[in-house]
Amino acid sequence: MPDEHISCPGALEWKPCPESRRSSYLPLFSGYLRRSCRLSGLFFPTVHAAEAEAVVGENSAVTAGAMTTIERLATAPRTKVMLSDSEVLSFIEMETPKDRLRAMYTRNEEGEFSHELQMIGNLISNSSGVIFLVTSFLGGLAARETYVQKNKHKVYETKFQAIRAYNDALFFGGLRMGLVWGIKSAIFTGIFMFVSQSISVYRNRTSLLEYIAGGTVTCALLRVDVGPRGMFAGGIIGGALGLIAGLGFNGMLYAMDETQQKRHYWQVQQLLRDRKEQEMLLLGQDSQASSTEETSSTSEPTVYSSETKSTAESADKKH
Repeated sequence: MPDEHISCPGALEWKPCPESRRSSYLPLFSGYLRRSCRLSGLFFPTVHAAEAEAVVGENSAVTAGAMTTIERLATAPRTKVMLSDSEVLSFIEMETPKDRLRAMYTRNEEGEFSHELQMIGNLISNSSGVIFLVTSFLGGLAARETYVQKNKHKVYETKFQAIRAYNDALFFGGLRMGLVWGIKSAIFTGIFMFVSQSISVYRNRTSLLEYIAGGTVTCALLRVDVGPRGMFAGGIIGGALGLIAGLGFNGMLYAMDETQQKRHYWQVQQLLRDRKEQEMLLLGQDSQASSTEETSSTSEPTVYSSETKSTAESADKKH
């Protein structure tokens, strides 16, 4: 008995919906679905797989036509090129010390600086940053003691002014000392590393000589304002400091297998490999272009002029 319903007194009486009324809702619901599908088609058009593939093919063809040779080489798949040690060693023997030094201060084909200049820049930024942090902290402590000694008998109108003056003295004192010693360390590290790395690249060897020379030249240049005697004394002290730094740097480089000889060998190996890959890609593109030209020439239809047509017709009439 589906249509019967038992309800408690005072409750609303439930009446089943007749079948005719139920059937009248179906056309309304189907019409609503059709309208919603039309609206969704306006905002979200249907894209078939074939159309998407055609659009992608057109875009790829346009981009391939607009790409230059360098972009094709950069986006082309890499092929493994085998190099022998004799090829790399022969290239290193053919180059001169001036060529290595020139390559150190010039950018490569991709616009990047050499490995030596990148290492020098990292050392300068790291050393100056560490020195700045340490000396700014020490400068803040020194500025606090100086401020307390100078202003211990000074009376301020409000507590806020006293705290503000104290904090300003600490901040600017630490900042001043940090900037001074950070700039000094950046100049010292820059001159020392430029001189030592230039000598190392010129000789293509890692030894203590370039670090001793770098320390001597750096300390001598920083003592120019004192005079020749000060420069001589600074050079001796700088040479001793360079010897100590050279021992540490050489030990670290040999432990990491990052000596100048090894680095230059890897750089030359990568350079020759890139050149061979570019040559292979260019040869492959040339062969593809020649093959396409041959196929197009064979597939072209023969075109007859009006004179040849007339002679052919006359010959047919005679026969």
